Amino acid sequence: MKWSPQTRAVLFRILKTADVEKLISYRDTSIIALVSYDVIARTAAKLSVISIDLLVCDEAHRLKNLNGRLRGQLQTLHAQRRLLLTGTPMQNDLEEFYSLIDFARPDLFGSFSEFKNSSEMESTRFNELLAEVLLRRTAEVIHEWLPPKNDYIVWCKPAPLQCSIYKRLKEFLSYDHLTLIDVLRKLCNHPSILYLSIISKLRTCKEEEKGFYDALRKLFPSTYNEFSLSITDSVYATFTILSGKLCVFCELLGTFREQDEKVVIVSNFTQTLDLLKELCQTLYYTVLRLDGSTEPRKRMEIVEQFNSPSNKNCAFLLSAKAGGLGLNLIGASRMILFDPDWNPAVDMQAMARIWRQGQKRPCHIFRLITGGTVDEKILQRQIKKSSLSTIVEMVPAESLIHFSDEELQDIFTLREEPECETHSLLECQCDGCGLLPEKIEANPEIDPDENSVSTLDVGNVTTCRAKMSDNDDSASVSENCAQALADPLIHDRSDSFCSNNEPLENKAENKILEDEAALSASALMGTLMRWEHFSPKHERQFECMKAQAGLEECCFDEISFVMKLVSNI
Repeated sequence: MKWSPQTRAVLFRILKTADVEKLISYRDTSIIALVSYDVIARTAAKLSVISIDLLVCDEAHRLKNLNGRLRGQLQTLHAQRRLLLTGTPMQNDLEEFYSLIDFARPDLFGSFSEFKNSSEMESTRFNELLAEVLLRRTAEVIHEWLPPKNDYIVWCKPAPLQCSIYKRLKEFLSYDHLTLIDVLRKLCNHPSILYLSIISKLRTCKEEEKGFYDALRKLFPSTYNEFSLSITDSVYATFTILSGKLCVFCELLGTFREQDEKVVIVSNFTQTLDLLKELCQTLYYTVLRLDGSTEPRKRMEIVEQFNSPSNKNCAFLLSAKAGGLGLNLIGASRMILFDPDWNPAVDMQAMARIWRQGQKRPCHIFRLITGGTVDEKILQRQIKKSSLSTIVEMVPAESLIHFSDEELQDIFTLREEPECETHSLLECQCDGCGLLPEKIEANPEIDPDENSVSTLDVGNVTTCRAKMSDNDDSASVSENCAQALADPLIHDRSDSFCSNNEPLENKAENKILEDEAALSASALMGTLMRWEHFSPKHERQFECMKAQAGLEECCFDEISFVMKLVSNI
């Protein structure tokens, strides 16, 4: 009863079927019953005989499937009112959003077809009805109780072997695009992750697929089978230089270790987590791991162990999809997202694990991107989708879930120049000097290379700011701004992106959709104009940014660009 101490009610936990029988016996008592979705699956039939005044469903996006089993079981409960709580009411398409609001207010919008037509034809009335059932709050409402948060998008240079293989993968465009994109993503993390995946596939794939995987294997040097995911001191240096992203990761991890900082490390691939686990152990971290194979009953035990103040020098390895919901990992104030997900909601949920109620220290979140590759394309698509996703402006799902032939060619093209393609797309004039655009426009005579540096103290980290003039002492972001990549409501899944090499039908219609998306994207990419942009070629400003993050001792030769956003200062 933490939030409502004046409430007079009995708190009752339902853990097994026998508990339901006990609950039924409380006839004239106000009860607040807590039950997990897993237990609902076993007890829904017995619970359906109880009259419920209010049914509250946390993580309600689990009810997004109209015909889902869990949704059907909850519908059998006799609840007078239903309240759904979710940070991502719409991840893939309009039908998922309809599933949630129809569960909360059955029949208000009619059938899904009627709901879809209303959203397209009667926008004013449609939005009025939405206002009756939807209450939206962003993270800003709890900002005053949270410490500052520092987001960094870090562009890492691909290693020579990564570049060589990436360029040759264009020869395979006649194969399934989804499979090839998965190949690219693993390559961007580390060539060995891709190599071992190929070897595994050669052992288990169908006979007709062996030619494809054997051809992929031949992209590697003939001696590459010497390398594996077993890291020893003798091959450590060689192993890390095969991936620019891994080099940066090791620098970050080593610094956190020296600072006695715990760290949460997130990846979408179990093989990547395997690799990172060995690296963490090499740096004498205690390693805890939570992924899809972790039993639900053990999850809280692992989380409590990590958050314990007595457990120092600990790294928490987290599978983005399996562990991104509901976890409170405030024992750490550092997080590394090793690879991005096509669905912005997945990354945003993961990043929220450390910056949440109870966190007392400033947080630093590093998102690693292998520059000029599919990693960067995923980031750009995340930004576009996050900004396009508004409840009142429904974007046709078809404009977001397919790649045109030109887009596929672009994804499979390695962009070795410029140092940051995303920054070039913004047409930002800062040149990576760390000055916000409005500061440059207000002071066109400023030479970014001539900025002086001042220092100040924020939390436990000595920070620097680039002085622009005697009257303007800071080029850093001091406004209390919303997360630039937050509030995703329309997202697609990685398994929805490719049409298995079929050409897009109705090209005229799709061209219109692409043009509309491009027009919107040109404006919404401006979201990143609220971030500070840093290039290593502006050495003083770049070192200043490193000092702000407590990374002044790090050698970041493999970083080509950094974008930074400070929230809640």
